Amino acid sequence: MTFSYDDPEKPIEEYAGILGYFLDGHLTVIDNAIKSLETIDFIKYRDQIFDDPDKQIHEIILPLKKGKLSVVFDWSDDLLTLIGQIPSIDLINDPEISNTGPGYSSGISLFIADDSTLDDVCSDVSSLVNYILQECHDSRRT
Repeated sequence: MTFSYDDPEKPIEEYAGILGYFLDGHLTVIDNAIKSLETIDFIKYRDQIFDDPDKQIHEIILPLKKGKLSVVFDWSDDLLTLIGQIPSIDLINDPEISNTGPGYSSGISLFIADDSTLDDVCSDVSSLVNYILQECHDSRRT
């Protein structure tokens, strides 16, 4: 996405195509298309996946509207790493985050990708969330 942070006084929530943002690892949802991401306890999921100390990386295959997607992450990654691999979502580094005050170090905004729609985003995010929830459920049964 071509993003122009043209007005530092304009709240990020007012920019076209904004879905949400991560501020120091915490997700704030702006558009309901990504709301289901709030249902994931990613740290618990990651700990469950990497319970075996010999496991270095994990790959999941997501069935998306535009085809299958291989998503790869390791034990140190966070939910943003997975979201960043979804083609219908663009991650934009917030250049003004250093001006938010002491204690904040990183901010990433989530936007609809140029060639995608809100339906694409909703479908892709649902696929990710459903996969993670199912994998958590399956691993508890074994």
